[in-house]
Amino acid sequence: MQNMVEILCPHCDEEIELDDDSSGVFACPYCDGEFEWNVDPTPSKSGGKGAENKGPEVSFNGDDTSLRTYAIIAVVLGSLAAFTSICSATIPIFGLCNLLLVLPGVVISFMNKNKLKQYPESSHKGMVNAGFWLAVAAGSITILAQIVWLVLILIAPESSGEWFQCADGFGEIPIEWVNDGDIDCFDGSDES
Repeated sequence: MQNMVEILCPHCDEEIELDDDSSGVFACPYCDGEFEWNVDPTPSKSGGKGAENKGPEVSFNGDDTSLRTYAIIAVVLGSLAAFTSICSATIPIFGLCNLLLVLPGVVISFMNKNKLKQYPESSHKGMVNAGFWLAVAAGSITILAQIVWLVLILIAPESSGEWFQCADGFGEIPIEWVNDGDIDCFDGSDES
């Protein structure tokens, strides 16, 4: 009967059972991360003999290539979504289409932020954070623009269909809002 030993995966901290006398490189059955178990240290350059083995060692031997790939995808989606979110502020249907860029960007970015916990020393940390914040910004702009459009659509049926052009040229308001005691144009021209 073989003796079994339980160790924690250095990637996901799940318990893994291994034969007590086994050694080599193993893949975690939970996260597929690779790790070494019970491997003799490399010989030293001075004496040619291995260092004293103080027992089984577990070392991290993974890479963060997929983290970089998904970070690039998140940055590209976030950048496209941030750029097109400007269009969504002018035409409502663009905002709905923009969600097709924003939602995958947010999901991928969130997954990258979680995966970054497995690779805290990753050189791709900046790119992961950039993708995350681009996706958050694009999503916020898109959602806020859609809320503004919904408010305008719900208010528009109450108006007569006539619009007042603000003196600064930057806004139009329903004619019913002119001289109602509330300043609706940035320059206050609706109340003068």
